[in-house]
Amino acid sequence: GEPTPIRYEFEGLKQDGTPIWLESVVSLVSWDGELSVLSTQIDITARKKAERELQRSEEQYRTLVEQIHDGVYVIQDGVMRFVNEACARSVGYSVRELIGREVRELIAPEDREFVLDRYRRRQAGETLPSQYEFRLLHKDGVSRVFVEVRAMLTQYQGGLATLGTMRDVTERKRAEEQLREEAEINAALARVAQEMIASLDTSAVLDRLCRVTTEVLGCDCGHTVLWFPEEKVYRNVAGYGYTPEQWEALRAMSIPQESAAPLASLVLKGQGVVELEDQTGEPRAPLT
Repeated sequence: GEPTPIRYEFEGLKQDGTPIWLESVVSLVSWDGELSVLSTQIDITARKKAERELQRSEEQYRTLVEQIHDGVYVIQDGVMRFVNEACARSVGYSVRELIGREVRELIAPEDREFVLDRYRRRQAGETLPSQYEFRLLHKDGVSRVFVEVRAMLTQYQGGLATLGTMRDVTERKRAEEQLREEAEINAALARVAQEMIASLDTSAVLDRLCRVTTEVLGCDCGHTVLWFPEEKVYRNVAGYGYTPEQWEALRAMSIPQESAAPLASLVLKGQGVVELEDQTGEPRAPLT
């Protein structure tokens, strides 16, 4: 009672035992006044082999894609046609939930126009960098996921599509933002410190600096020397650890540029604290 013709495929054997795939079309016909079956067979062994190879290749490709840590996706006509697990997991969805979904729904509103404009320009043939960053909207509807994308146009199932890879860089962006904020805070603190120093007694600030430096480095005493360009000499302007008599002698001392040049050269070339050892055993001048 089924309508004819009926088309089906089956695997058979040749006379020598070799497997063969056949496509059969069966129809009911009138033959010599009686109802008969007319059957035609087409050898489709080569086609079935090609289909099996294609299926195996697709399975291997899919397995490879699923093992990649980065997200892989295909977008066609503004719709997600393919995504791997990594791509779906980064925004909190399952693969099934993303397939067939409009891409614009997944892009964070603040980046939506930027991404869609790039897509339109690429469709129009404009050459743009293949790598760029933007934010996706997490499934929770609130969280943003920063992604780094590399995309290219390609043929997919008879049409033009976007094939891309996606990497979740949210943690990196957060670290960059934290560093930027810390830099701004440090700059602000430095400015505050400069303003405070400018408004305070410079001598008192330098005396404190000498005291802290001497204590931290575990020295017996320490002093600060400043350059006075109008006189072309160095002078001791602050110190810690000296007796009043020693400090009065140091304050009265003027060091010409040529006398301080060797030490200044060593200090400028050094990294961190520069330590000079006295090998002569003779009394040293304050800068040596």
